[in-house]
Formats: sequence, C-alpha cells, structure tokens
Amino acid sequence: MKVSQKKNMPPQPIKVLIVEDEKIQSLSLERQLNSCFEENGILGNITIADSSDSAKSILKSNKYDIAFFDLYLNGGFEGLDLLGNFARQVQRPAILTSVEDFNVIEQAAKFGCKDYFSKPVKKQTLKSFIKRYQNQINRDEINNYILSKYITDDPQTIEQLFKIPNLKENPNPIYIAGPTGCGKQVTAQLIHDIICEGKGPLIEMNCSSLSIELAESELFGHEQGAFTGASHSKKGLFELADKGTIFLDEIGKMPLRLQDKLLKVIEQKKFTRVGGTREIYSNFNLISASCENLQYLVDQGQFRPDLMERIKGNTISLKGLRERKEDIKKLLEYFIKNHPSGRLLAVTSKAISILENYLWPGNVRELKHLVDKWQSEGLIRVDAEDLKELRQKEFKHKYTFLNDAIISYIKENGLSEINELILSEIIWYFYEDNDFNTMKTIEELKTNRRRFYKSKEIFQNNIQEKDNI
Repeated sequence: MKVSQKKNMPPQPIKVLIVEDEKIQSLSLERQLNSCFEENGILGNITIADSSDSAKSILKSNKYDIAFFDLYLNGGFEGLDLLGNFARQVQRPAILTSVEDFNVIEQAAKFGCKDYFSKPVKKQTLKSFIKRYQNQINRDEINNYILSKYITDDPQTIEQLFKIPNLKENPNPIYIAGPTGCGKQVTAQLIHDIICEGKGPLIEMNCSSLSIELAESELFGHEQGAFTGASHSKKGLFELADKGTIFLDEIGKMPLRLQDKLLKVIEQKKFTRVGGTREIYSNFNLISASCENLQYLVDQGQFRPDLMERIKGNTISLKGLRERKEDIKKLLEYFIKNHPSGRLLAVTSKAISILENYLWPGNVRELKHLVDKWQSEGLIRVDAEDLKELRQKEFKHKYTFLNDAIISYIKENGLSEINELILSEIIWYFYEDNDFNTMKTIEELKTNRRRFYKSKEIFQNNIQEKDNI
C-alpha cells in the first residue's frame, strides 16, 4: 500500500515548533531544519517561541508535528514542564539541552518524548530525526489502514497484524495461522497491499479444492499436449504471480507429491510447466495459511517437516471470534453499515448478549452470514427471539446427550430423579434389544443384578404411570 496524499490535495508542510530562549541556538536550528527539508523535498513551517510563556500561548491553540523543547528556560526545568503539560499538542517532541542528565531523559520519556539532543544539534542528527519522524507517520498510516480492513480491538490480534509492515524488508515466506473464518484471506490481502504496493497481482488458490493432477497444472502451468485435454499451453499461478503474491490457502491439504516440488520453487524461484523442459523464473512473494496444526500433520507423516519450517519463516497468528468477544459488537456495526443493501437495522442489547456468549464455530464469516440472513429476511430490529436458530445450533454443538425432553423433565421434576430415569431407559433399551435376556443384558452393560432390577422396576412404573394418564 502506497501512502499517498488525497487526490487534488497539495502536500501538507511539517509544522515545527522550536522553544528556545537563546536566539543564536534557535536561528541555527531553524537554518539546519530548513536545509534538511530542502534537500529532501519536504515542505516545512517553523515557528519559534523564545520563552515558556510564549510557548504556552502558542501550544494552547496549535498542534505541531514536531517540537523541540529547550530543557532549561528562565533559569529552571520549564522545558520539561511544557512537555508534560502540552504533550498531546505535539506528535513527535524532542528535548534540547547543553547538559546531559539521565534522570531528565527518563522523565521526558514518561511524557512520550523519544528524542534527546545535545546543543548545538548537528545536521546529520536532524536528518536522522526527520527520517524517523517520516517513518513513524508512514507506519501510523499503514497501521490505520490495517485496522480499517481487519476489524478488531483485541490487543493480541492488533500486535500480530502490526507485524505486517516489518515483513516488507523480509524476503521469507509468510504463514497465517488461525481457525476457519477468522480472517486469513483479509490478512493475506493486507500483506499483499503493503508489501507489493500495487506493483503485482495477488493470486489465490485453495489447496483443498483440487486433485493432485489439477493442482500441479494450476500451480506450475502446462504445455500443449502435456496430458489428455491440454489443447494449448497455460501459465500456472506461480508464473502469473511474478512481481506479486501467491496465496496458498489450506496448505495443509496439499498432496505430499506436490510439497517436494513446492519446496524447490520457494527456494529457487524456478520451475517447469507440466510436460515442459524450459525453466521459468518468477519473483513472487509467498503467503500460505491453514486452520490445521501443521506440526500434527508432520507427526502423522502428512506434511513435510522441511516445508513447514520454510513456509513458517514469518508467522501471523489469528484468534477465533470466541477468543475476542469484545469485537462482536464492532463487527456487527461494520457488517450492517457496509452491507450491499444499504439497509440499517438495530440489534437489541439482549440479542448482543446472546451473540457475545455464542461459541462462533464459523468465526467472523459466520457472523457476516448471519447479518446477510437478517438483511435477506427484511428485519429492521433483531431481538433474542430472532436468534432461536442460532441458539439451537449452539445447543447441539455444546451438548452431546441433552435434548428438549430431558430439559423439560428437569424443569418439571427437578434434578434428583433424572439420573435414575435415564439409567432405567438405557437398561430397558438393551434388555429389549437382547430379547429380554437378563444375564446377557447385565453382561453387555457391565452392571450388576441389583442395579438391573432396580432400573427395570423404575422403567415399568414410569410406563404404567403414562398409561394411566
């Protein structure tokens, strides 16, 4: 993703404030800064405050990209006080001093100051400082872009996503780990946008959707006559991904025979088409993803250990929605606001509470489909009653033995009798299945005569009560 100015908008100058009571020092710093800006084609707008009172007046009504605070003003540490009181008005503050004091550095750091310069400041030092500032701005814009595409407030997920800009200078393959529906495809698109900056295509393939024969042809291409039906030559996905990115989703499903060839392609960036002899070079970035545990597949002999180590050079781990329930409300708002229908709908607090306590086996994808369903049904307001189907689905997912009949019985009779009743029905079922052979039933259920006859009696009494109703 290129960080660019909005269309038809001139580049904005970097606003700089110099707080310095020594005129020679402030003019020297101003001259050095203007020289740095001019050499790098940067517009700068510099303001000078020659006292703490002047700085206070300026900072009360203005914000600055960069501010240099002279530590000693008016005979005291007023520069540090200014920094503490007006830190929110400055994006990148710096301290100026002629005396190094590490206690002051520590105090300034608490106010968000990352730069501490001895006077007079050298031009090369300023150039490095301006470069760091520009990198920070670029990084902030990229991070904002990431969070505009991957909707989350979860700190651990954000930490993982903010690793993406660092991958730009790292040529190793990138692996995205996480359960189905958690946003691996969105993350792959983000990585591609940021790393390739629009210079090449993003080519995607789901490794679970093709047979080994088709997968090999899809990945590496084929020559005319390579197999029955190959009436013409075809470029493979790796060839198409030149100067771009290839995204192999569900890579754990890739057949072992292809894994060997994939490993060589990753290492050499060269391959041959099916039925061909000519080596083809492709400068691609590789992103792969899986909802499976690759180490488990390696242990089972279903995945090559050397390939696993190669593709997991840089790993981004994503969490399922059940692990970041604080995102549910935010995602709901996003999917409703951005739905193609353009229709807005309200979700009651009761419904949101149910959604936040749901297990979400399908993760974010399931939530999106749920919003699609509400829109297709023309709902304007979603309440707890509209989530019955979801609650039934969760019930089946959570509970193996519970059903509506058992729940109704407990509600009516309490918990004390349910164990004996269920046991009696189980024993009678096997008793009947064994043609009412007592010994065979006892042996099969690994129980004893006392238990058998007690349960048999309970079952018969229960049947008799039902018949008398």
